[in-house]
Amino acid sequence: MSENHDSQDSTLLHVDQLTLEFGGLRALENLSFQVQSQEILALIGPNGAGKTTCFECIMGFLPPKLGKIHLYPPHHQTQRLNDLKPYQIAQLGVARTFQSIRLYEKQSVLENVMVGRQIRTKTSTLGALLRDRRTQAEEQQIREDSFQLLQRMELEQYAQVTADSIPYAAQRRLEIARALATDPFLLLLDEPAAGMNRQETEELDELLVELREEFQLTILLIEHDMQLVMKISDRIIVLDRGRKIAEGPPQQIRQHPEVIRAYLGEQAIS
Repeated sequence: MSENHDSQDSTLLHVDQLTLEFGGLRALENLSFQVQSQEILALIGPNGAGKTTCFECIMGFLPPKLGKIHLYPPHHQTQRLNDLKPYQIAQLGVARTFQSIRLYEKQSVLENVMVGRQIRTKTSTLGALLRDRRTQAEEQQIREDSFQLLQRMELEQYAQVTADSIPYAAQRRLEIARALATDPFLLLLDEPAAGMNRQETEELDELLVELREEFQLTILLIEHDMQLVMKISDRIIVLDRGRKIAEGPPQQIRQHPEVIRAYLGEQAIS
């Protein structure tokens, strides 16, 4: 089901009263928020707060018990994501990375990015089987586009080696490159700095800000590294036990008493 969306409204994603339970345990409870065009919005909270579960619902992997998720693609009609499969949501222009790296480990770094690009191909099954001229031209274009992305992510030197043989921080960047290959306007990043040292994290936060500008991206970010979150986020939403307990700009969130209480013992807000 789709409806018209006012082009003056900069909302790209609207999560409305999202509720999800696992065997009686409420993972999300009446969660509502909006994501605005080309902002970096961070979802933070203690472990088990429901952050990744929220991503799973947005991407169509988990059907919520209650609530609606609407996407407003630029220049297209509103789409209700509850009714769509993950590949359909990706085709609309939503991409994600995962908390645990999920690369095709034994494929080359270039092939990993090409896999992401496949979602935008026009080749028919018959064309792919016959390998006609058009199919070959499209394959060549995918290869070139994918290599350009590797260059942008400073990964071109790894293009022909297997994904499992490159450094950890490079694997993290490769995941982002593969997501970008799907040509998204909304990018969901699940703990992209996990396992990185301080220098790698600082390089990542600069990269994310640059990518937003270059690709006109909107970024929804889950991250435990509060230094990164406070530095690059336009807004922050704080979850605790599936509920939203605070929302606002970084400076406001830093001082919020409920946020400090939710993080007590973790020293996450500094």
